[in-house]
Amino acid sequence: MPILFVALCGLIVGRGATASSGAAERRPAVPILVYHRFGPTVADAMTVTTAVFEEQLAWLRAHD
Repeated sequence: MPILFVALCGLIVGRGATASSGAAERRPAVPILVYHRFGPTVADAMTVTTAVFEEQLAWLRAHD
């Protein structure tokens, strides 16, 4: 689950990003997700399986 933590941190940080010139010019927040590699199976600690990635995307869609 460390990758999910990174994804959620990106989501939280992204939600706080707004234009500094005022509320009238706020831009929508965009979560930034960082991954090293994808694969059908875990090759090492830097691999996220495609199934886990799909679960994370579903969570983001449900919590937008």
